[in-house]
Amino acid sequence: MDYSASLSHLKDLFLHHDFKGHQANNRRHAVVAEVDRCQNGSVISISFPGYKADPNKPDYRVDITKDGITTALSHANIIVDIVNKCTSGGMDVQRLKQALQSQASNCALDYAALAQSLPYTPVLPSAALLADARAAHGGKTYNEQGNKWDLTIEELFKSIKWIVIQEDINYPINKGFLGRKMPYGRYLEAIHVLEGKGYSLHEVIQRALSHYRPQKWANMDYAFEQSIH
Repeated sequence: MDYSASLSHLKDLFLHHDFKGHQANNRRHAVVAEVDRCQNGSVISISFPGYKADPNKPDYRVDITKDGITTALSHANIIVDIVNKCTSGGMDVQRLKQALQSQASNCALDYAALAQSLPYTPVLPSAALLADARAAHGGKTYNEQGNKWDLTIEELFKSIKWIVIQEDINYPINKGFLGRKMPYGRYLEAIHVLEGKGYSLHEVIQRALSHYRPQKWANMDYAFEQSIH
């Protein structure tokens, strides 16, 4: 499914499971619905209504069930996984960058082919990387459980798809907001850091956690945004 079809699917789920009724009665995360399944059996699901939900913004949480464990995934978890794949797993930074840009615009990817084009050695995030992520959260909660594994390519890209659609719902592009341009900007800023062009992972995660629109980095090319509609 492309982003439009995926968004329509979510709206059908919300209607079928009475999102507005649960939200009105403050029944948070009353519904868990599977939205994707990976070849290895891992499941991507959404839990709703989220704590930020209101009648006009159907907030939800994205969870992954992997190896018998279910946990939420955040933008920060995705950034850590991306960085780990490149710094410890030896993944080609430029190829990963191209894959992220491709999914940002159309999300119709062949995950098996993508995994073949992005070879790397799966390895768990280091204690130093997790400590950096934790420090970047400051007083906010970092769900370290979301980085207890190395996500497969299929798990990573499918999780990203459902996470960024939340931004399209809350900040619709057709109304002049950034939508999924915002999180993809942070993921690609992580790549920018890995390319050795300045800044740090700490800064990227802080920007992902911010409740304002971060200014674009002067030495980074954000042209990928033009293909996101």
